Amino acid sequence: MDYSEALLEVKKITQLIHQASLKRDFVLARDLSTTLVMASTELYDSLGDQIDSN
Repeated sequence: MDYSEALLEVKKITQLIHQASLKRDFVLARDLSTTLVMASTELYDSLGDQIDSN
């Protein structure tokens, strides 16, 4: 996954967490937060790969 795809995934998950919180579905928001951590790690790794390739 490249940086732009990883960033888009993080943005989508963040929006889903926000929507779940507005609906007061805190269990879903918690589960999505775990997914966000994994996606953020992927984003960080892809940024490092992009920097290394330049």
